[in-house]
Amino acid sequence: MSRNFIGLVFFLHLGIGCTGNKLDFVDIIEVKSQKQEEKSLSISQTVPFQSKSGTTDSEDNKSSRSIEWQLCSPGSPLNGQTFLALSGEGFDFSGSNFCGTWLPQVFLKERLGFLAVNLPSQGRSTGSSDYFGPLMQQAVTLVIKDVLQVTGGKAQVSGAFGYQETSIVAAFFSKHNPAIKTLILGSGVYDFEIYHKKMASSPQKEALNKLVAEEKDQFYEQRSIAWELDGLPGQIFIYHGKQDEVVEESQVSTFRNGMAAKEYKIKYYVLDDQKHDIAKERQSAVLSEILKGVK
Repeated sequence: MSRNFIGLVFFLHLGIGCTGNKLDFVDIIEVKSQKQEEKSLSISQTVPFQSKSGTTDSEDNKSSRSIEWQLCSPGSPLNGQTFLALSGEGFDFSGSNFCGTWLPQVFLKERLGFLAVNLPSQGRSTGSSDYFGPLMQQAVTLVIKDVLQVTGGKAQVSGAFGYQETSIVAAFFSKHNPAIKTLILGSGVYDFEIYHKKMASSPQKEALNKLVAEEKDQFYEQRSIAWELDGLPGQIFIYHGKQDEVVEESQVSTFRNGMAAKEYKIKYYVLDDQKHDIAKERQSAVLSEILKGVK
């Protein structure tokens, strides 16, 4: 652990313990912040980078869409891995200097590539969305094929990062792609049925109600990663606000306990003073620590 990181946060390890004759595979880490020092979190010097961008067309029997992507590569040689990241609330992966912004810079600092994908309605991406379901997962697969072709096979995607609702696509994409070895989920949604039913009345909820009526139980099954855990990558990191009222801790507990029962190794970072929208300074610190442990 770096000296600068220790100066900002304290880690309290609450387990690994033993259950019967088996190890408990969940490592719970409580992260406490010294708020007066949070400003020291920002990366003071931009990591040199190279960038490529493009759009990928995806269609099905109902509609078509154009998906914008940007690939950020470190100026020094890659650490052998590129992480897929998906846009969402607060994350618009657009702009000529995108690779110089805080989120890709956290990955570039560890010599990891960062493939940013704007889902429909984000950035320059267009077309309809099935609300983080199979069509979005399929679109991401097509993007990765395009990026591999553009880079001559150099940008091998072996990790996935999802924040809030995009954690759904990141997790399900990881299940269906054996090349993904590491999954990072921040403020994730693990049981979409609980999440949907807790939503306040809004146009978004009404649109979701219509999709649920069309797809019935399949809708929740295809968006609830806690319902079926088989196929997830062997290295999983979670960070979540202890005061999150949108996705309560019980959702995270159900997911992590199910994973532990299947002997998946999970590191779970609990941010003591954060809600569903986690401050970028806190995310930057935790992601930096997580990425040091990526193998």
